[in-house]
Amino acid sequence: MRLTRPQIFTWVATALLVGQGIYGLVMCWLEHSWGPALFCVVAIISGLGLAYRRWWSRPAIVALALLLLIPGIWVGWHTITAGLYRNRHSYEIFLMVMPALVYFGLTMFCVYVAIKYVPVRNRREET
Repeated sequence: MRLTRPQIFTWVATALLVGQGIYGLVMCWLEHSWGPALFCVVAIISGLGLAYRRWWSRPAIVALALLLLIPGIWVGWHTITAGLYRNRHSYEIFLMVMPALVYFGLTMFCVYVAIKYVPVRNRREET
């Protein structure tokens, strides 16, 4: 059995979402802080919905990405304006920003897979 590119992309995005959700739940349990637990459960459910190509996983994944993107931009803006990168070499800035850029790239990959390979909701035509 040979896997196609859409199948590989879907399974990789599913693994990323489910892995992030499980990791988040473990961190919630270890830190005894259950605030982000709902986000983690939604990530797991969205990942499973993506694996089974359910229409509701598409808006759920886009919403999760927006919930990550908006605070990430806010934090990035405040670190720049606070002067965190002032008087630093370019390689130091690169090493500081690299994890956020990788995380952002993986998030955008999951959004791409959800938009490209998950079918839209089938609605019956009313005539």
